[in-house]
Amino acid sequence: CQKNEVSTDKPEEEKNYYQEINDINVLDKNATKFIDEEITSDSRIVFSADTPEDAIPKVGTGIFIPESEKAPYGMLSEVLSVNKESERIVVTTEPLPLAEAFESLSIDSSSPWETTLEGVFDEDGNPVEYEIVGKPGEATRSTDFELTENGLSIPVKTGQESGDGSYAVVGNVGIFFEKFDLSIDIDKHGVNGISLVAAPSLEVDFGGNVELKAERERVIELFRKQIHTVRFKIRIPTPVAGIPIIIPVRISFDCLFEASGTVAWDFGVKYKNTLDCKVVFDNGKWGSEVKSVKSSNGNPWTVTQNLGVDGEIDLGVKVGILAGLYTTNLGIGVYATPKVYLGGEAELDSEDLYKVNPSLEYGLKISSEVFAIAKLFGKDLGKCNVELPDYTIWSKALPLLPSLSGFEAKKIAGTTKSATSGSSGKQVSVEIGWRQNPEYFMSSKDVKTGVAIFNKADGTEVASFMPTPESGPDGSYSYKTTVPGLSTDSTYYAETFAYWDGYKKFGRDNDIDTKVRKRIKTLKIGKSEYYTFSYDEKNRMVSYDSKIFVVDEWICDNISVVYNSDTEAVVNDGGEKISVEFKNGLPIRIGRCSIKHDSEGHVIGDGVACENTWYDGNIVTCYYEPLRETSHISYTNHPNLFYPDMICTESCSLPDYYNILVQHPITKNLPSRIAATGPYCGPGSSWNITYTFDSDGYVSSFRDGEGLTHSFEYETY
Repeated sequence: CQKNEVSTDKPEEEKNYYQEINDINVLDKNATKFIDEEITSDSRIVFSADTPEDAIPKVGTGIFIPESEKAPYGMLSEVLSVNKESERIVVTTEPLPLAEAFESLSIDSSSPWETTLEGVFDEDGNPVEYEIVGKPGEATRSTDFELTENGLSIPVKTGQESGDGSYAVVGNVGIFFEKFDLSIDIDKHGVNGISLVAAPSLEVDFGGNVELKAERERVIELFRKQIHTVRFKIRIPTPVAGIPIIIPVRISFDCLFEASGTVAWDFGVKYKNTLDCKVVFDNGKWGSEVKSVKSSNGNPWTVTQNLGVDGEIDLGVKVGILAGLYTTNLGIGVYATPKVYLGGEAELDSEDLYKVNPSLEYGLKISSEVFAIAKLFGKDLGKCNVELPDYTIWSKALPLLPSLSGFEAKKIAGTTKSATSGSSGKQVSVEIGWRQNPEYFMSSKDVKTGVAIFNKADGTEVASFMPTPESGPDGSYSYKTTVPGLSTDSTYYAETFAYWDGYKKFGRDNDIDTKVRKRIKTLKIGKSEYYTFSYDEKNRMVSYDSKIFVVDEWICDNISVVYNSDTEAVVNDGGEKISVEFKNGLPIRIGRCSIKHDSEGHVIGDGVACENTWYDGNIVTCYYEPLRETSHISYTNHPNLFYPDMICTESCSLPDYYNILVQHPITKNLPSRIAATGPYCGPGSSWNITYTFDSDGYVSSFRDGEGLTHSFEYETY
């Protein structure tokens, strides 16, 4: 016994192929199963040759094809013609404006969108490897894709050799949407407004090398064949059941490398930029705007090894965002190309690289194009296409290597000592310091800076130092190092240098002064007078504390010197103020005392009523007393000698003169006696003053004509 089988399928002639909604024939699965080819265009549908007559759309009707395997985005069209061929039936269509399908429709960001990621594809439509990631820096293995919550990370690798050079690039491209909103407002079958707002965020992280010589600008599309489009679709329900809005979104992008001039570079580039793109239809007019709202403004470029550039290079990601409607290939969208650039002239192998330390300019530029096909939305306005010119979002110029300032080499006080055997001179320690700006183009290489000491006579390197920096409050770095054992008999110079990856590039020369310089610390005259001196940061005497017990019933106050400028100062003894003028660092007038100098800078003075005029280097102080007698004093001085200005006493009668003849001490041949001759308070009076010198040629003591011993204590500076 065989069981009877009952079929519930209706004969083809009894089936329903359409449902009419809002004057739109919505094809059901009984009709869509006869679609023979996947619908990829808004202009035709191909049915199989055996399609029943009632299932074939009628000319002049509006149809809607729901999503299916053969219609992945659905279709809303008007039938223009039907062409029956031997093996297929071709239905020609054109997009049906939404305003004809819907009397009223309002879509915005509050609508319940459903997003489906279809994948990443190359130019031939083949799938490309990618990874769904969360917010930047938060990787996830999920296959779920939320448009403004997730992004894509796409690995890239390409290279090419040609007659004018070669290039190779490997890395990742990341794309995220901080914002994506499509708004459509239809009322009474009329379009009130259309708006596409998208804020794509692009991340680029590449490494590679390039060697190009381009006499004119050359543009290379690096990944055109490898990465062509990212596809996803948005499905939005409408008040009309059975006719949802389906928006296919295509993101096309490529990496553009543009060069003009000569480039030979092993590079890295990393940057992030967010665009704000807007296309709006309002009051019958299209408007558009593309701008950069966020960009990483640090240096996007790194040098991994070689660098040689003479011209300009740009690297950018050209992004196209196209939002269509159902199966359409055209809609409203934006092309934008944010690109980082580098311009200048620099060559790592140049011997003078750090002496010149060339500046390179880098920044971010953007070019863009906005387009729209209004007919899709019920407004037959044709194609709107606007190309916006390139503009620079930001730019910055940086030196290639660290820039240094404030270089100083000075002897350390108290470090002078006898030289080693075989040398007649002294040895000193020198402190070298400089400041460094933290911003420079090759900062990713963590370039170290140091200083090398050379003997000026033969150019031999004496020592090299790379001190550890200290950070300052302004972000700069300061460096200090001590160089011991430099001979006072030799001359030296210092060259700063930059060091990285085996490169060592020297900067400019800086002389080092090893001469011993001293300044008076204390002065003791006989048993009753004692002076203590102090100085400012420029080694200028600012005061001396005079302790004089009783000298002819006269008590001396403390003396202070106030420098109004580098050319003028005021001496204050507690009551009287005496003006001091300087020229080229030497005194020319102190109160009423005129100070003259010879051609070698030695002091030859003509003083009037001036007592205790002391000269030490370029420091002169004068103690002023009420006018007693007029004395004309002519003497020759030397920076290593310290002289009191001897004047006539009240018992002198005018005109009484005396002359002090001074032999200039030379370090290796110091005189022990200085002769002073002339009438001293009486005709024919004369005397001899005996000076003693220390090992550096400075006066350590002398005995004046009154028998008082003047003893000096010095400090080096």
